[in-house]
Amino acid sequence: MTGSIAPERSANEIWADAAHAVLQAVAADYGAVITAKDLGIQVQQQSGVPAGPVLQRWINPVLGEVAARCQDAGDPPLISLVVNKTDGRVGAAYDAVVSAQGLPAPADNDSRDQLAAQSRQECYQRYCDSVPSSARPMLSPTLQAALDKERKLRKSMEQAPRCPTCNVELSRTGICDSCDM
Repeated sequence: MTGSIAPERSANEIWADAAHAVLQAVAADYGAVITAKDLGIQVQQQSGVPAGPVLQRWINPVLGEVAARCQDAGDPPLISLVVNKTDGRVGAAYDAVVSAQGLPAPADNDSRDQLAAQSRQECYQRYCDSVPSSARPMLSPTLQAALDKERKLRKSMEQAPRCPTCNVELSRTGICDSCDM
């Protein structure tokens, strides 16, 4: 009886192995995240299997495979560590985690990023040796900086109270310096 030759592993399987290893290394550094582009570069380097030039065509199925593997093994969802370079948000690929966990789809990007922050915290707890005891789920540094900037801008744009008579900005006393109202 001749043994059957196992078919070669698909590129997605090989990339998923590499992505899983890269993401475990990222999770070992408390607070770290990785961009999809950087993950794609590292996956190709570690696997030795080149991919096409359009990252989104091959990375999302790989992230889906990593998410499924994590779910099946009872591990925290490592793909929560993958963020967009420009805005620091997790992408729609993170919805595979939410779906696998039986949770309702996030209502918006903010909800998705809050869920991902909780997942990242689980990843750090599992793979990082130096998680502070006061650690809480956190947004990616890029997203947190953007939200802080937006909040600061919104606060600076809030108008101070104005005089109902002459529409001059009121002093801290609340009394109009122009008409004493």
